[in-house]
Amino acid sequence: MSILKKLKKREEIKKVSEAEITLPKKVETSVFLGIEKSVLKRPHVSEKAYRIQSNGQYVFWTDVSANKSMIKSEIEKRYGVRVISVNTVINKGKPTSFRGKASRKSISKKAVVTLKRGEKIEIA
Repeated sequence: MSILKKLKKREEIKKVSEAEITLPKKVETSVFLGIEKSVLKRPHVSEKAYRIQSNGQYVFWTDVSANKSMIKSEIEKRYGVRVISVNTVINKGKPTSFRGKASRKSISKKAVVTLKRGEKIEIA
């Protein structure tokens, strides 16, 4: 293969790589392909979560890629309350087996949100 053909192929590869579009890894409540993606999945309902509500703390399951500032803005926008702090916990996927086949549980993330004194969220 001649040197000119090699150079032309390299130029074509460069043009293709420059034209590629990269999407952001973290999507904050944005519309992508007509589907709105929310950071919050659902509230976490357990005995401990119910018990700490008296302290103004609420527990939510969130998207794994969400960070604390995204969670805070989503809570304030959705429920109309002031958030003081957000603590997050990542539950790593553990290996399981079902009918002799090995699999893995998915990774999940919980957020414990502390509200300003006197504010409440109604969780049904």
